[in-house]
Amino acid sequence: EDGKLASDSDAGEFWNLFGGYAPIPRDVPDAANGGPMTTSPKKLFWINKRILVPMETHVLEREMLKSDRSYILDCGTEIFLWIGMTTLVSEKKTSATALEEYVHLQGRSSIGRTVIMTEGHEIVDFKLHFQHWPKNVVQKLYEAGRQKVAAIFKHQGYDVAEIPDDKPRQLISSNGCLKVWLVDRGCVTLLCTEEQEQLYNGDCYIIQYSYAEDGKDYHLFLAWFGQDSVQEDRVATVSLMSSMADSVKGRAVVGQVLEGREPELFFLVFKSLIIFKGGRSTAYKNSILQKSNRTEQYQKDGAALFRVQGLRPDCIQAIQVHLAASSLNSSHCYILQDGASFFTWLGSLSSPSDHVLLDRMMDKLCPLKQSLLVREGSEPDRFWTTLGGRSEYSKEKCVKGWPTDPHLYTCTFQQCVCNNVIYFSFQ
Repeated sequence: EDGKLASDSDAGEFWNLFGGYAPIPRDVPDAANGGPMTTSPKKLFWINKRILVPMETHVLEREMLKSDRSYILDCGTEIFLWIGMTTLVSEKKTSATALEEYVHLQGRSSIGRTVIMTEGHEIVDFKLHFQHWPKNVVQKLYEAGRQKVAAIFKHQGYDVAEIPDDKPRQLISSNGCLKVWLVDRGCVTLLCTEEQEQLYNGDCYIIQYSYAEDGKDYHLFLAWFGQDSVQEDRVATVSLMSSMADSVKGRAVVGQVLEGREPELFFLVFKSLIIFKGGRSTAYKNSILQKSNRTEQYQKDGAALFRVQGLRPDCIQAIQVHLAASSLNSSHCYILQDGASFFTWLGSLSSPSDHVLLDRMMDKLCPLKQSLLVREGSEPDRFWTTLGGRSEYSKEKCVKGWPTDPHLYTCTFQQCVCNNVIYFSFQ
């Protein structure tokens, strides 16, 4: 790193591929004309709700960067975005957008480079622009938080072992048994294996995932409420799920999940999932008959638009969205069904991993069907006709939400909890 030859053997093997070690020049050619780089004054901005606030200074110091803010440092050929580790989640989400807007307004989209970094993970090139940068490494926020939690337990007399380092861990066993029930008229109907991965947003379902771990039986019960489901079915679902949880042997956990706010654990249980518009419950069908404006209902031989998403190739989802061009987004991939014909649409900002998920979902949604691959900007007329015509849609990069800081809660039960059942909600 930084042109220095380390003493370990791996670094030596690296330089041998170049014929030996040689100093790396620090000057960077100008990206526009290939000539020598012209130094430009450094500009430091504080990002306040996507508004750049200039910070007047002649010398940059590390102390100027506060952990609860985000900053843009413009150094001519390089533009850095620095995000403090205690910055508000809302500010973190808008910082990247503010950087893109700044680069676009400066007319430098194809000149130089932009670098995004978080506090504690600064690169050497960024530190060199500051007169004094402390050598001590700032302790990571999550490490400090974990130590505080451990101290609380020790103070209360618990025997707390040393907290292990963060490692990728499996949220739940992948060898469990999945069962899905449709709630209708206050009763439940067990779905077959093929149907349990196909939910409707007008219905309510009870999901049971049972697995064994360390010689113990665990049961996860989830009540899933579709966006268009009726209150009658929701109330019945909660009551029926509680009865199921009370009747099983082993440890049971009960939760409620709203469509559109599913946690990662919910999708991991299903592996693959398709959510259609419409519903099969009697209460939902009666509510539709009473409405003057009918909602979309999925028809096997009709037209439908699905947004494809997923955590990894073995955990993917297809969500039916409103059949209109305004439902598209350049950051996602979609499947458009027009009777027996299918289009697969690749957003210009989607990644190769998104394309893999799209191919896998196409095999599940409509096996043995050949789709027409369409890239954003090269759509045929029939594609827009199926969507009801061209219209504006979001073409901005969708940035994944930053994970929230962990929270520790103390739970006080006012009454006896039978069979070790714990009730909670995913929010």
